[in-house]
Amino acid sequence: MYSIGRASRDGKPFGPRLYRDQDIQFIEFIHGLKEAGMKLGDIVAFVEGGCISTQQGAELAHTLERRISILEQHAGRLEDQIARLEALKQLAREKTVFYAALLAEHRSLAAAPDR
Repeated sequence: MYSIGRASRDGKPFGPRLYRDQDIQFIEFIHGLKEAGMKLGDIVAFVEGGCISTQQGAELAHTLERRISILEQHAGRLEDQIARLEALKQLAREKTVFYAALLAEHRSLAAAPDR
């Protein structure tokens, strides 16, 4: 077994790649962080500690504390982003109502007989 980045790979250097379930789960988690807008530098910092299943004592505590901090900061940024998006969504709804009222008025005037 040898390493490609952070994921282990069974087998020879050539041929199909066979990854363990835990490697696939980790890759999916990292992909999810990226999709959620986590900065690449934060993702790199998150994985710097390596695999926590091989750590013990102070090293494990440090890695876990760092990951918790990174995730808490990211969750805070997501909350801020959600609040901004909610405000934009509300503005879009208000504008929709405004334009619908203008359209109804326009149609009403267009349907009225000329004087």
